[in-house]
Amino acid sequence: MSWHIDHPPSATDPQFTSQYRASADITGALVFVSPTGNDTQGALGKSAFATIGAAITALPANGGTIVTLLGEYAETVVLPARPKVINLMGDGTLIPPSANTPVMTAVAGSDSHQVKLKVTPHASGSTGAAIEMNGMRNCTLDITSVANSSAKFAIGFKMGGANGCYNNHLKITHQQCTGPTTLVKCYNEGTNATNPNVNYIDDPWIYANASITTIFDLAESTLFEIRGGGIESNTGATVLIPGQFTKARGGWWEANATASIAPRASGVGTVDPKGVSLEDIYFSGAQTCTIPSGIEDWSVLNCHGSMVFTDAGSGSIAWGGNTGWRAISTWDAAGTVTGATLTNAAPTSGQAGGIWTRRINNTVELMVQYLTTSATSAQLAWPAGFRRGSGPSSSLGGYAAAPLSLGSTTGSTLSAGFGSSTTVLNINGPITAIILGYATWLTSDVWPATLPGTAA
Repeated sequence: MSWHIDHPPSATDPQFTSQYRASADITGALVFVSPTGNDTQGALGKSAFATIGAAITALPANGGTIVTLLGEYAETVVLPARPKVINLMGDGTLIPPSANTPVMTAVAGSDSHQVKLKVTPHASGSTGAAIEMNGMRNCTLDITSVANSSAKFAIGFKMGGANGCYNNHLKITHQQCTGPTTLVKCYNEGTNATNPNVNYIDDPWIYANASITTIFDLAESTLFEIRGGGIESNTGATVLIPGQFTKARGGWWEANATASIAPRASGVGTVDPKGVSLEDIYFSGAQTCTIPSGIEDWSVLNCHGSMVFTDAGSGSIAWGGNTGWRAISTWDAAGTVTGATLTNAAPTSGQAGGIWTRRINNTVELMVQYLTTSATSAQLAWPAGFRRGSGPSSSLGGYAAAPLSLGSTTGSTLSAGFGSSTTVLNINGPITAIILGYATWLTSDVWPATLPGTAA
């Protein structure tokens, strides 16, 4: 169903989509815009305007809904200040009126607007941003990018500035486009007073784009949160430069840069990336990230994939997750060993058993079953991510067979430690048969880049 521009649908038209009708009901006045409309003849609910700017001007003081009909709109839309609240939607595509100009800006106090449109770059490209968000507060932008050959913006969304940029929600669909160089860029004009604070990116879909260097540069921001979504196959693109108290959780980050997370050094800009939280994110491929000196209180919890984080900071980092029990070395009743080789120890005769470990957050657990040690400590090369750390020998209490034994043992306590080596686990002997031994310790290792052994 289509409507002629001289007779656009009204909010009571039975064939008017439920989405538009609901929006019109919510926000009151209804205006249409068409590439073949007329700004001098456009009127509320009668004929279509030619430009979004004219439609905004025509709305009453408290705003309303603007529906764009299919086509391109070559203009820079300026969102007004409250109390005029705009619900801008439809099938239209915004394109800059000329090279190096944005498609959307705002004035101070541009509060509570909702925008759901497509955006495409000018054929000559742009050295600036597509959307300038200085002045936007509590706005919701649902933007889908449309490719225009190899043309690109330098920045997709530029957030921050003296007019404020707070509590905005972005829904970004950006697929198989060229650029921009940086998709979301936060800036604060050199002072924390103009940080873009408490903003959100919800369920982004950033897929298979070319010529993107950085997807989210949040370095000059505070309390920015990325929730869910998929960021995939943006070859060489850094996904996140975090700001202060940046949180990212529940996303799928695959086949981007090896250094998908690249925090700035302390003192670069006015915001140090402390208090960063990464939770429930899937990474593909090996990830490397160096947390700069002077930065503290990072939390990396329940992330998946191969990650190597180097802490050059001065504060604590919490690593989280559960590796599940991993079989380091196991044997059958015939004494055939699978996995790591034992030194100064052997399977207990006639018994199947093994050595298992798991890590939950920063706690490592060790379980040993049916192992016989000689007078010299049993030794086993121990995997990175599960080690006690450097320093003098430190005994780790556990339980040997005696309390649970169905047979005889010569020892009642399992004593394990790392001694002068941080890579070799020692299980003290002699013990005739460890029926069941258990020990636990805290580790300061980064989360293991690969999990050892096999899943138990």
